[in-house]
Amino acid sequence: LEDDCDDSELFALLGLAVLNASTCTDNTCKTFLTSGTFAPNSGFSAADPFCAADANKPSTGGTYKALLAMPNVRVACTTANCSGGISENTNWILHPNTKYVRSDGTTEIFTTNSSGIFEFGTATNSATGTADGYTTGLEADWTTGANCNNYMGPDSGSNYIYGIANTTNSQVMSAVDTACDDGSAPLVKLLCVE
Repeated sequence: LEDDCDDSELFALLGLAVLNASTCTDNTCKTFLTSGTFAPNSGFSAADPFCAADANKPSTGGTYKALLAMPNVRVACTTANCSGGISENTNWILHPNTKYVRSDGTTEIFTTNSSGIFEFGTATNSATGTADGYTTGLEADWTTGANCNNYMGPDSGSNYIYGIANTTNSQVMSAVDTACDDGSAPLVKLLCVE
């Protein structure tokens, strides 16, 4: 960088470098719902590879990760709706101030704010037109919630949270809190984001 760059230009360039490090284009990132179901005891480390190998992953390539929260590993907010701002994110996968679209590349779902989250009820469209569930581990205020003992086991007394793909309110991230050892609990998918 030249010495005559002011701080605002430097921060703009750094922000552009971070955005370019992802596979998103023009401040827009794609999402997709997996075709396969992800068992809540598969382990957190299995989630991102599950997205990468799923048949619904867009053929245009890109790196996709599961919209899945886990304490101290992948955190959206530590306080309700990130009242402390983006500094509450830990390895969070949604970029701040970014539009997220369906895998078709054009149907907008939501746009994140400066904290890398979006206000429920402001989504333009649902993630899909189907009522499929997908594991999130997120409470309705973006804090980390129930996750089957860190996605390691369907132990008695543990729960997991999943969202519903055809909603735009808080149920898109936090619709059902169900027991991991409940034989009637649905097998749910993952929402994968670029």
